[in-house]
Amino acid sequence: MIKISSTLLSHIRSEVLGVNLILGLLFLSLNCACSSDEVDYLVEYESEEEYEYGYVYDVQIIAHRGYWNCEGSAQNSITALRYAADLGIYGSEFDVRMTHDSVMAVNHDAEIDGKTIRDCEYEELEDVELSNGERLPTLYDFLSAAQEIPDIFLVLEFKSGSEYVEKEVEVLLRLVAEMNLQERVQYISFNLGACERIAQLSPTSDVAYLGGDIQPVDLIEKGINGISYEYVVLKNNPEWIGEAHELGMSVCAWVVNGEEDMELLLDLGVDYITTDNPLTAMGIFGHITILP
Repeated sequence: MIKISSTLLSHIRSEVLGVNLILGLLFLSLNCACSSDEVDYLVEYESEEEYEYGYVYDVQIIAHRGYWNCEGSAQNSITALRYAADLGIYGSEFDVRMTHDSVMAVNHDAEIDGKTIRDCEYEELEDVELSNGERLPTLYDFLSAAQEIPDIFLVLEFKSGSEYVEKEVEVLLRLVAEMNLQERVQYISFNLGACERIAQLSPTSDVAYLGGDIQPVDLIEKGINGISYEYVVLKNNPEWIGEAHELGMSVCAWVVNGEEDMELLLDLGVDYITTDNPLTAMGIFGHITILP
């Protein structure tokens, strides 16, 4: 939930303005969310009583590789994490791969700057720059920044197809524990073995399988407590959403960028969506309410 700035009070009172316009005005006041400056969202409602208004979501929103689709940001950058947090949404997703010398690097693709991450020592990669000029972050860099950004969940996609997946998972979980971020980091992976191993070693963590080819009942038996499937899979298998919920599992759809698909997934009852367009999602899934 986020609170709405006093500059929007007159628009909140007006019944002729739609939610999307209110959102647009809100994010103009935040300079298109491309600022890490703290903003006071408190509303003072001038009437016989005073109220605080908040913005709540029927489906929780996760920024895919952070909020990168704005000036000064880049996919999987620390800036993208900060900008996602500035939006007040639920989470920011990012990708992690291990180097040859067991350093966790934050990058989606197996290669960067013409180098295969798994085959490189980290010192071969440490000067690689992202498109916004940031240095390629390690997971340590990323989690260190997250410690200073408390109001967002970290959705970590673990990338591994190697024979060393068990060792990689142990390194990953050890670092998260050392940073004291176990309660904020959630894990997703296409690697079923990695999901199982994370669930075994960290049974209280949220772990979701990405593959889209396994029914929820078969995953819960392996200790995996969530599904995060491509939205087309959930459109074609809507019964899996209800089945997962009956089993106490979470349901996320990815990567959902169009308004019609967002509205359909809202109707289907998913818990989360991962999107490249978090502002659009905020207009679809959010509404203004009086805070208790």
